[in-house]
Amino acid sequence: MAGQWTVHSGAEDFGPWSASRIRDELRAGRIDAFDMVSLAGSSVKRPLFEVDEIFETVGVQAAAIVSDVAEDATSDNAFKDAISTPSIEGSTGIAVDDR
Repeated sequence: MAGQWTVHSGAEDFGPWSASRIRDELRAGRIDAFDMVSLAGSSVKRPLFEVDEIFETVGVQAAAIVSDVAEDATSDNAFKDAISTPSIEGSTGIAVDDR
């Protein structure tokens, strides 16, 4: 994809960058899979790991990169336990911990 993206990491914005540049920055650890991105000129932000267009040209390699980054980000056992704890959704649509 020839689109240009802006990466929103903490209080800093980077770009506009190509998808290839974003993948390079992610591999180098300068940005995080959980950083927000927006198509250049748009105010709609999405988590980087959810934007298929950035990773579609590299297929399995992209999945491996995001998986590695996410694994590093979740290396804290308490965080792993929190995200793997079963929950139910109440009538409000908000996840409720059922422990």
